[in-house]
Amino acid sequence: MREHIHRAFHPVSARRLQHELEMDPSWEELRRKYPRGIKEVHRFGDTKFWINRNVERAQDLSLDRGRRRHILDLGCGPGFFLYVAEKLGHTGVGLDIDEQTIFRDTIRLLKVKRVVHCIQPRFHLPAPEKKFDLITSYLTCFDRLERLRDGNWRTWSAAEWQFFIEAECYCSNFIRRKAANSIRPTFANYS
Repeated sequence: MREHIHRAFHPVSARRLQHELEMDPSWEELRRKYPRGIKEVHRFGDTKFWINRNVERAQDLSLDRGRRRHILDLGCGPGFFLYVAEKLGHTGVGLDIDEQTIFRDTIRLLKVKRVVHCIQPRFHLPAPEKKFDLITSYLTCFDRLERLRDGNWRTWSAAEWQFFIEAECYCSNFIRRKAANSIRPTFANYS
C-alpha cells in the first residue's frame, strides 16, 4: 500500500520511456526475430509491459527521488530494470548468464552494461570496478540447483544464502559500508 502512495505522489512517465524505446526501429526487428510462437521468449519484446513493471520496481525502491545510486542487478535478464534506473539518473551493472539470445539482443538495444557470470553457491562474484549502493534481484533463478521429479526445484539452502549475502554484501568490496549496514537478511529454516 505504501508503495502505491509513493507512486501517486512521485509519478514517473513509463509511457515516455517506452515511447523513447519504440522510436528505435530495432525493437520491431527484435519482435520479428522472436515472434509470439516462440515459447515464452517473445514476451521480452513487450516494451510496454516491462517498462511499466520496472518503473514500479524503481519507484518502490525510491529510485525516482533521492540521491543517485550505483546499482548491481543480479540476474538482470533483458536489462529493463537497469534501463529504467539509468533513465532516472542512476548507474548500474547487470550480472547474468548468457544463454538467452533475446536477453543479449535487448541488453544491446537498451545500452546497459552486463557482466556475464553464473552465480553459484559458495562461489564469489567477480570483482566489481567500483562499489555498489544497491544490489537488486527480481524474478531470478540462480538459486535453482536441479529440477525434482515432482516438477519443483531444489534450491540453495539457508546456509548457502547466508554465505552469499554475508560474503558478497558484508565482507566484500561489493557494497559501500553505509549500504551494507542497512541489509538485515533473515533466513527461513527449510530443512
